[in-house]
Amino acid sequence: MTKSPATVIALCLSAGLLAGTAVAQNAQSRADQLVRYRQSMYNVLGANFGPMANVVQGKAAYDARDFAMRAERVAFIAAMLPEGFVAGSESGKPTAARPEIWRDRAEFDRLLKDMQSKVGALSDTAKGAKSVADVKTAFVAAGQACKNCHQKFKRD
Repeated sequence: MTKSPATVIALCLSAGLLAGTAVAQNAQSRADQLVRYRQSMYNVLGANFGPMANVVQGKAAYDARDFAMRAERVAFIAAMLPEGFVAGSESGKPTAARPEIWRDRAEFDRLLKDMQSKVGALSDTAKGAKSVADVKTAFVAAGQACKNCHQKFKRD
């Protein structure tokens, strides 16, 4: 069966349009995946940081093992955060990340590294801590590092 040149051209154009749509959808899907990834990471951070805050604020009893476990989780997750802020993830699914992250990447990376350092220090401190007094200074420093980044790069 011989196809006319017009039919062949129409089929090629249709195939090209479908392929282009698939590539655009895949890129959008990747951006959405990255947004969901980082939102998940921040949910885990909050689920562990919140109970530690309650302890430091005197709203919950200090349990050295639980506090150290939560601090270790926060440090582990913090190390994974950069994976969620790659180029192309500034669009897609609704996000609290401000576009300034990608415009002022050096400052964002600096603040993120500072936070990672502070939560790492909190984790190290918590491992040998015997009381809330032993972890309070490191916890406050970690919380301030989080706040510094949120103030500049997170929508409320």
